[in-house]
Amino acid sequence: MARQNFLGLVVSQGKMSKTVKVRVQRKAFDRVINKEVIKRRDFLVHDEGEISREGDLVRIEQCRPISKRKAFSIAEIRKNQGQQFAKYDELAKAQVVREENEKTREFLQRRKNTTKDINENSSFIKDLAIVEKGASRRESELSESLRLQIATIKAKYGIKSWPPQKEVLKLEVQTLREELESLTDSIGNLVPRLEGLLNDKEKSDNILSQLGHNPETLKSNVRKNILRKYLL
Repeated sequence: MARQNFLGLVVSQGKMSKTVKVRVQRKAFDRVINKEVIKRRDFLVHDEGEISREGDLVRIEQCRPISKRKAFSIAEIRKNQGQQFAKYDELAKAQVVREENEKTREFLQRRKNTTKDINENSSFIKDLAIVEKGASRRESELSESLRLQIATIKAKYGIKSWPPQKEVLKLEVQTLREELESLTDSIGNLVPRLEGLLNDKEKSDNILSQLGHNPETLKSNVRKNILRKYLL
């Protein structure tokens, strides 16, 4: 008697050793709805060499019963898609590890740079504290080493007198604040200047002509936008 053979897909590698679950699909005629339907059945299959992987297309063959539920074994691997999936999965995991390592290196480098900036600023503050300490004492009370240290610090930062007449360190926040105030003033003065130009047709026509435009053909909104850009 011929042994039963089926083509199926390995859907999982069982918890038991040398065991996989294979899903077999077959067409069957359903008399209730009077049409063919696809029926699925899962088999526990013996895999002696443990070479099949999830996703492989295999041919299973009936064999002597190995257990109560296992009476088929892997006869042939038709397509080893599962092994390719496993390879892609390994490559993807390796890629994730590389990206995580790269992010970790970038984070450590940023932390190193931040620590360096903090140390440099701390060193700057300590240097100014030494100069301030020397300025609060009489010259005769200062030791030779302290006078030499203060002179070195003043030369390093270009300090001619104490307290200095110019800023030794201009903070970025202060710079941004000054730029913002300057921009606010410019915007505040823009509106009255623009209105003055629009009201002075002769002057605005001269400006538009210098910019290469024909004042007579420009619409009012276009004219206004060009003059606004000119003032900015």
